[in-house]
Amino acid sequence: MAKILVVDDEPSIRELFAALLSMAGHEVTAVSSAQEARCAWEEEEGRFNVLVTDFWMPGEKGDALAVALCRESARMGCVIVTGHNAGALSLAEFRDRIIVLNKPLNAATLNERIMTLLSRRAENRSLPD
Repeated sequence: MAKILVVDDEPSIRELFAALLSMAGHEVTAVSSAQEARCAWEEEEGRFNVLVTDFWMPGEKGDALAVALCRESARMGCVIVTGHNAGALSLAEFRDRIIVLNKPLNAATLNERIMTLLSRRAENRSLPD
């Protein structure tokens, strides 16, 4: 399965996503901020396959984090979860690698989107990290 970095400032949501993704067979690291995510990224030397992040967080927003990590790794896929209007996000540069999901969502939808990203990544194996 995938190595997933989950970022959400709400402990209950972060823990729920981590548990659901772990039960689906993924290896999950869960953190509470973009700053902690960047530290985890560096500690793991960018070995995450997928980022699952909340959009609205204190400090750096989830879309900025997603774009930054996509720029660092050509094979990174991201899921941005938001309870707000996703239409305002400008992610055209990475439209094949960033998926935006609106809350509420269920575990099946989240895992399905992650599998979509992993499938796209497999199709682009020739891309360097």
